[in-house]
Amino acid sequence: MNNATPVLPFESLPFLTLSLVVAAFLVLVLIGCQPREVSSEDAAATTLAAENCADAEAGQPAAIAGCGPENAPSQQGTTRLVFDYDCRLKDGALAATTREDTVKDPSIRKASIFLPLRSYQPVIAGDSDNTEKPPLYLQTFEEKIAHYINEMITTLPTGRPTALELQADVPPDIPTEERYLQMARQFKQPRKILLKQDYFKDRYHTDPARGMELDQETDFPGRVLEVTDEAITILYTVKAGATIATQFGPGQVREEGEEFIVSLNVAKGELVRTGPLLGQVIKTDEQTFTIDFGLPFGGETLYCEVTPRAVSGEELEILARNRKPSHETSAESASSAIIWQKDLDSAMAEAGKEKKPLVLVLYADWCQWCDKLFGQVLPDARIRNIQERYVWLKINSDQEKEIYDRFEQKGYPNIILFDESGRQQKKIEGFLDSVALENELLKLVRDKNRS
Repeated sequence: MNNATPVLPFESLPFLTLSLVVAAFLVLVLIGCQPREVSSEDAAATTLAAENCADAEAGQPAAIAGCGPENAPSQQGTTRLVFDYDCRLKDGALAATTREDTVKDPSIRKASIFLPLRSYQPVIAGDSDNTEKPPLYLQTFEEKIAHYINEMITTLPTGRPTALELQADVPPDIPTEERYLQMARQFKQPRKILLKQDYFKDRYHTDPARGMELDQETDFPGRVLEVTDEAITILYTVKAGATIATQFGPGQVREEGEEFIVSLNVAKGELVRTGPLLGQVIKTDEQTFTIDFGLPFGGETLYCEVTPRAVSGEELEILARNRKPSHETSAESASSAIIWQKDLDSAMAEAGKEKKPLVLVLYADWCQWCDKLFGQVLPDARIRNIQERYVWLKINSDQEKEIYDRFEQKGYPNIILFDESGRQQKKIEGFLDSVALENELLKLVRDKNRS
């Protein structure tokens, strides 16, 4: 276990000398994502990949040799391995699975870290889904399970289940800022919220209907007030003094006007999920708690039952075509919690109509800091508490170059803040944590109220 002291957000910054200003500028450049260029390291990696593919063609499995799917030997007329798994914690609770029948079995107890997938099917051994995966420390809990099973899949018998114990160390390349996340122990929740149609279906696994009661198994107790093509209106009916289940453990409820406040009873050593990522609580105080995402399984041992089987090339192609992301991507996850506008013109019009400031997020699919912004910062309680005060728009400016040029980008992500009249108030270059972004958003509202 790595005993490095977590780096937490600063409460204040001292006066900067000229040298610190220069250093801060360099940090901003490094902490944001810059457009990719082909480097000598990239060329070397391409050469190494070709050598690895030669090894694979000589008889060594492509997954072990490191051959990418785009240059791997053809699978037509051959067989490949796929595998299913059920993984449990020490107490027997289900943590993750690839089997839909396991999820639907009412006799199987699910761990608090269990999250349902969009779809269920076997994992293709060797990562042959023709996608470029992020570094291991940024992969989802389920992707990490598949990664470590993949490392030993060729040693397992096919056609029958095998018991495996999965343990993993901290990836050596994980940056400190990716490893630790500080979150508030209290969050506010409006009594009424709006959800998009597709997110409602993903969240509750059913179609919305007016008057529908929502139980605590999937969310706070509530009721559907209104259903339109644009959004679903939900009224939370949770009572003051109640104890409710949250993704961070039990929480105590108290009321404050049209909102209720949840105080989290988070304990050191607990496993928690923030979207698709799994971490362990390593520090708590009266105001905050800190999550360590460094250990792939939160420092726990997973007890898995793995069943490999051989499939034909044709069946393999069908599995690959039907494959969907196990969870929403970071941008999609944030899209589910926030109602995003379609384009800049409609966002400007909505901001003027609703008399709300506009938040524009410029991102790129390959930018890891953008993933962290969408996957960790925007879902944070600090941002969720205030998100309905703003109109939101995200644009992939890596693809829409006119937007990239219009806002004079130098890297990713960028956050552009506008007032309700469409006047640009501030441009934020690079990554912000939830504390810093909350401060910027609240300042935007305060400035509006003063004018």
